[in-house]
Amino acid sequence: MRRLVFAVSFCFVWLISQAGSAYGASWYVDNAAAGAGTGRSWTDAWTSFANVRWGSAGVTAGDTLYISGGSSGKTYTQSLNVGAGGQAGNLLNIRVGQDAGHNGNVVFSNASINCSDYQYLHISGQYQSSTNLYFNGITSGTEYTTAIGGSGGGHLVEYVIVNNTMSGIAFGNSLTVATTIRNCAIYGVYGKRGISLRGETSLSQWDKYVIQNCYVQGISSGAAGPDLIHINAGATVASNYFTYLAGTPKTDEHPDMIQAMGPKYVKVCNNIFDSPTDSCVDVDFWFGGSDRTLLNFYVYNNVVKSTKGSSKGWQGFRIYNSSGGIDRIQGLKIFNNTMTDLDNRTIGVFYTGGATVVSDCEIKNNILANTTGISIEASTGYTAADWNVDYNVIAAGASGSSSLVVDGAPYAQAHGSRTMPAFASYTPNAPGNDLRLSQSDVVARSAGANLSGYTQTDILGTVRSPSAAWDIGAYSSSPSALHPPTQLMIVNQ
Repeated sequence: MRRLVFAVSFCFVWLISQAGSAYGASWYVDNAAAGAGTGRSWTDAWTSFANVRWGSAGVTAGDTLYISGGSSGKTYTQSLNVGAGGQAGNLLNIRVGQDAGHNGNVVFSNASINCSDYQYLHISGQYQSSTNLYFNGITSGTEYTTAIGGSGGGHLVEYVIVNNTMSGIAFGNSLTVATTIRNCAIYGVYGKRGISLRGETSLSQWDKYVIQNCYVQGISSGAAGPDLIHINAGATVASNYFTYLAGTPKTDEHPDMIQAMGPKYVKVCNNIFDSPTDSCVDVDFWFGGSDRTLLNFYVYNNVVKSTKGSSKGWQGFRIYNSSGGIDRIQGLKIFNNTMTDLDNRTIGVFYTGGATVVSDCEIKNNILANTTGISIEASTGYTAADWNVDYNVIAAGASGSSSLVVDGAPYAQAHGSRTMPAFASYTPNAPGNDLRLSQSDVVARSAGANLSGYTQTDILGTVRSPSAAWDIGAYSSSPSALHPPTQLMIVNQ
């Protein structure tokens, strides 16, 4: 047995109200039960998902539907079509078995949980410290076919493993109720998207749609492959690991790790982007309608790396409009990221159109090593003075560039460096790189701006100084300030 463990801390205060769901009646499904079939005990469990009674005569808000995994695992080949929803603060719960003899792995084989338009569901595969809910081989349907999906919101989905699927977990595209997906592992996505919480495009609320502590792997040919994450406004994507496996996808999608449409009040923080084949973060307005405004988009404490031997990754963080101009960019913050071994547009703003207005934008404290540097194209709507670009280490390395261009012309930082920092260990494109700063580093340690108004910790949860100069990059080198992780995910694989 191989275990994949994520120990993470988060970049925001956990405010999701669903976690306080009350528990009412218990109901049971076991495809080997031989009792009366009332669903009221393991002995009398429903033997088929089609037999589950929903609503006032059965499973309803506050209740829990338990699915038996037997003593060592059970396989279900029938999809579970949810027939009722919960309420705010009183979710309808669907969980793997917790009792002896029923706490093995629950495996959906080429079958899904279809939530339809019901809201306020809690779907959990957690049994003690393990993840016991699997979806394997979802190969039928279109590239949009999901392991767990629906059009409603208010959900909490956690501790789920998906293997070999068209798409993973998706709700929307018209979400208006806070939804969270956390502590999930999704492997071998070869259709449209790994996780999608794409709802509102105009919003002034942080942390409404949350994707956190997940592992998402897509199948990419390089030119084509799934997007790993789809989000709109109000989303937080935190403490996840994104990567691709070489292969032949069943989609012509350009494989962006995060695709953000309508990016307002969005955070992308504490993630690891491993070997992007298109971009790590793609901000576009393709589906944004007439609203072409980026407002309060924060990208920080992320690591971008390449682990494919001699091959560099492709693009890092890009902001553009593939179908017209961008009217306004306000409150863009890209800071304290560590980015290595990229071959194209490490941090780029382009195709903005003729008159993009820019205000309150900062690109600071980033390490770009062996990449292509920073490029902000010229526009009649802004000048270089409208961009606050400073305290960045942009080192050419073995095959990169130290280029820094703002408003289409070379730009000089008041602070910053073109010298390669000393990492704990680093070889271009090597899978075993340790991109924390060495204790001997004199380039990035204590050389950055203090940005404690936006976050107080680094990617590992290390508390950064509230007043002194910060280390540049995603990692802080203050071991005395290390805090234990606030969440732990253990995936049995």
